[in-house]
Amino acid sequence: MKVIINATIFCPVNGLVQGGTILFDSKIKAVGKTVEIPKGVKTIDAKGKFVVPGFIDAHTHQGLFDGSIGWAGA
Repeated sequence: MKVIINATIFCPVNGLVQGGTILFDSKIKAVGKTVEIPKGVKTIDAKGKFVVPGFIDAHTHQGLFDGSIGWAGA
């Protein structure tokens, strides 16, 4: 279990939550300003940062090396 604290959270239901907390494991368990934080969870301080739940890093790196495109064997 992990918790993100002091974040500016974009919530689709409530809009921006300033100084918010997100409690999560493999899924988000709680979002808000009054989330109870269990003892012993890893804490991430996101002061000055935005958190937008649901986004993933979906970018890729194409096969461009030494200025050439290597399509052979693709």
